[in-house]
Amino acid sequence: MLEELNLSSNLLNSLSNTVNPNMLFKALGSIPRLKILNLSRNRFFKFHSDLLNPDSDFIQLQELDISYN
Repeated sequence: MLEELNLSSNLLNSLSNTVNPNMLFKALGSIPRLKILNLSRNRFFKFHSDLLNPDSDFIQLQELDISYN
Protein backbone atom coordinates (compact mmCIF):
# COMPACT_ATOMS: atom_id res chain seq x y z
CA MET A 1 0.00 0.00 0.00
CA LEU A 2 3.07 2.29 0.26
CA GLU A 3 2.76 5.17 -2.18
CA GLU A 4 5.24 7.73 -0.84
CA LEU A 5 8.71 7.11 0.59
CA ASN A 6 11.12 9.73 1.91
CA LEU A 7 14.70 8.52 2.32
CA SER A 8 16.26 11.96 2.17
CA SER A 9 19.23 12.95 4.36
CA ASN A 10 20.23 9.40 5.25
CA LEU A 11 23.84 9.47 4.02
CA LEU A 12 23.07 6.67 1.57
CA ASN A 13 25.71 6.45 -1.13
CA SER A 14 26.62 4.67 -4.33
CA LEU A 15 29.56 2.81 -2.79
CA SER A 16 28.06 1.81 0.55
CA ASN A 17 29.29 -1.29 2.34
CA THR A 18 26.41 -1.10 4.80
CA VAL A 19 23.50 -0.97 2.35
CA ASN A 20 24.15 -2.52 -1.05
CA PRO A 21 22.99 0.19 -3.50
CA ASN A 22 22.08 -2.37 -6.18
CA MET A 23 19.81 -4.21 -3.77
CA LEU A 24 18.36 -0.95 -2.45
CA PHE A 25 17.27 0.20 -5.93
CA LYS A 26 15.90 -3.24 -6.78
CA ALA A 27 13.91 -3.33 -3.52
CA LEU A 28 12.55 0.20 -4.04
CA GLY A 29 11.63 -0.59 -7.63
CA SER A 30 9.59 -3.59 -6.58
CA ILE A 31 7.21 -1.56 -4.38
CA PRO A 32 4.14 -1.88 -6.62
CA ARG A 33 2.24 1.30 -5.69
CA LEU A 34 5.18 3.64 -5.11
CA LYS A 35 4.38 7.00 -6.69
CA ILE A 36 6.70 9.45 -4.91
CA LEU A 37 10.31 8.67 -3.96
CA ASN A 38 12.59 11.20 -2.28
CA LEU A 39 16.28 10.29 -2.29
CA SER A 40 17.55 13.85 -1.97
CA ARG A 41 20.46 14.92 0.22
CA ASN A 42 22.28 11.62 0.21
CA ARG A 43 25.58 10.80 -1.48
CA PHE A 44 24.57 9.09 -4.70
CA PHE A 45 26.65 9.82 -7.78
CA LYS A 46 25.16 7.09 -9.94
CA PHE A 47 22.00 5.07 -9.92
CA HIS A 48 22.04 1.33 -10.27
CA SER A 49 19.48 0.67 -12.96
CA ASP A 50 21.11 -2.44 -14.43
CA LEU A 51 19.10 -4.77 -12.17
CA LEU A 52 15.77 -3.07 -12.84
CA ASN A 53 13.10 -4.59 -15.02
CA PRO A 54 11.35 -1.87 -17.07
CA ASP A 55 8.17 -3.95 -17.18
CA SER A 56 7.79 -4.40 -13.42
CA ASP A 57 9.98 -1.94 -11.47
CA PHE A 58 8.88 1.60 -10.60
CA ILE A 59 5.79 1.09 -12.76
CA GLN A 60 3.71 3.75 -10.97
CA LEU A 61 6.49 6.17 -10.05
CA GLN A 62 5.45 9.74 -10.83
CA GLU A 63 7.91 11.82 -8.83
CA LEU A 64 11.59 11.21 -8.07
CA ASP A 65 13.66 13.70 -6.11
CA ILE A 66 17.42 13.11 -6.36
CA SER A 67 18.48 16.69 -5.71
CA TYR A 68 21.61 17.54 -3.69
CA ASN A 69 23.45 14.28 -4.22
